[in-house]
Amino acid sequence: MDSDTRRKILHIQVLPKLSGVQRISLEIFKSLSNEEYDKYILFSGDAADGSLTINCVEEFEKAGAKVLFSKNMCREIGFKDIAAFIEIYKLCKKERFDIVHTHSTKPGIIGRIAATLAHVPLVIHTVHGLAFHNYIKFPKWQFYWICEMFASFFCAKIVLVNHYYSRYFKFFKSKLMTIYNGVDFSMYKN
Repeated sequence: MDSDTRRKILHIQVLPKLSGVQRISLEIFKSLSNEEYDKYILFSGDAADGSLTINCVEEFEKAGAKVLFSKNMCREIGFKDIAAFIEIYKLCKKERFDIVHTHSTKPGIIGRIAATLAHVPLVIHTVHGLAFHNYIKFPKWQFYWICEMFASFFCAKIVLVNHYYSRYFKFFKSKLMTIYNGVDFSMYKN
């Protein structure tokens, strides 16, 4: 397949370590043909343990992905978020991705809006967990909920890992789908 017909896909994550969320992207990339897809993953510049980062990068490269690091995206909310938004927007405009798939709250909010404004044809967000939960105070809960709901206007699909989360996305029922996380039991010896 020539480069004109290959589809370009970008996943946006936070930390470059192989925890649950990153493994989901890795499994998706492993299942996509290297002949049909140009695969990219963007991690924040937040430093994880060096050996964890190296292992993560190696695994994604083995799956045929180009690993990118954001200079501005980080876990904390702050002024760098504006720079991260601009950085992701410019990346999407330059690379002309066909699909952008965001994961988790922070990259999901910034990434969905930037990708949509950059005219990426398909923007998907997976909710692996919620930043607005019972263990934070109401003003912060409300702020996170408003940010999540606003960003939900900027995607075609919202993938939930359980039905429980759907109660928070009532305004976006037509965008929702649930795909349960799975466990690859072949990784465990009997």
